[in-house]
Amino acid sequence: MVSFEEVLRHLDREEMEEHLGKPELFDAVAASTNVTPAEVREIVRRLLGLMREHVLGPTSIVTENPVFFGMSRMLSIISELEAGPEFGVFRSPDEGREWLSGRIPDSRPSRVSPT
Repeated sequence: MVSFEEVLRHLDREEMEEHLGKPELFDAVAASTNVTPAEVREIVRRLLGLMREHVLGPTSIVTENPVFFGMSRMLSIISELEAGPEFGVFRSPDEGREWLSGRIPDSRPSRVSPT
């Protein structure tokens, strides 16, 4: 289960480790989520705040869970509307990797799986 709190902890860890600018494949194929629409908007606000001090790389989210997919698409759309970081949402890791490869030439994405 990927929670709102886990997403925020992940962003904090990425900031501390200076990985925010790297492309990322978030492999949540087998995961579910309890993130709400209000929390998605809060995540976007957090990302916009991080963008004031950091360059944020593109993130590919891969999931087969319909709720996780929908919340991730909402994140992608709201982030785009607010000029936030770029997200792609996919059902297979191959699609996610292909999308990332078109955004950052000659760069290997970091791969993250929810705990």
